[in-house]
Amino acid sequence: MEQEAVVQEQSSLKSQLASLRTQISTLASDVGNQRAKVLQLFLFVSFNYKKYTSNVWMWTLLQVDAIQKNHDQSLSELKLIHAKMKECDTQISGSIAEQEKCLQKISDMKLDRKKLENEVFPLQYVCLEMHVLFLAAFSLFNDRCLGFT
Repeated sequence: MEQEAVVQEQSSLKSQLASLRTQISTLASDVGNQRAKVLQLFLFVSFNYKKYTSNVWMWTLLQVDAIQKNHDQSLSELKLIHAKMKECDTQISGSIAEQEKCLQKISDMKLDRKKLENEVFPLQYVCLEMHVLFLAAFSLFNDRCLGFT
């Protein structure tokens, strides 16, 4: 039951990881696009400096900063998910090792049981032979001591 929960949590973390990777690639693309826009804006402004003020630059740089912060946050979440996945892997490995130990114990117990069964089975024959010998001895005793023929 606990192992299933760990596996489900790992599956959830994997899907979150995939989602974060998608977000990161999107953000990286957005950063690249914003940088291209900044370069275009820089070229355009440098040719038309009198028409534009530094406010346009500020606005674009603020957008790039916001995207970069979002990218950094996604990376930190990704690292956190990686740590959780490693922890889940460790728990799963421990559960698997414990399960293997239990299976080995069960196998050993079955082997011991089989050995005991093999020891008990011949003892039943010994008891049967002793009973037959007892009956034969009793019959001989009756014949010789009591004189019955």
